[in-house]
Amino acid sequence: MVDKKVLAIVTAVEISYLDPPVQEMLYEYMMENDICKAFQLYAVSDYLKDHETITKMELMGIFAIIFAAGVVILLMSVHILFGIDILKESLEKCRNE
Repeated sequence: MVDKKVLAIVTAVEISYLDPPVQEMLYEYMMENDICKAFQLYAVSDYLKDHETITKMELMGIFAIIFAAGVVILLMSVHILFGIDILKESLEKCRNE
């Protein structure tokens, strides 16, 4: 994946530090979804500091939480920068339809 410039070298190095079963889960995840980013792997590494292993569901849960946090940060940034509350406007639009 690195050779094909699909996976960043930093990300590949982070993956190499993980146990082989976790690497296999990550590979399956990347084939089914999207390439992992380094910050996602940092979260997995932090999780593994407190736990012996990780299940596929836990891995996907970590990635989902990170995605949701990113969406919240994006919505807050738009609100702060432009004074637009996208979530509020979307909810009001749905109610009116």
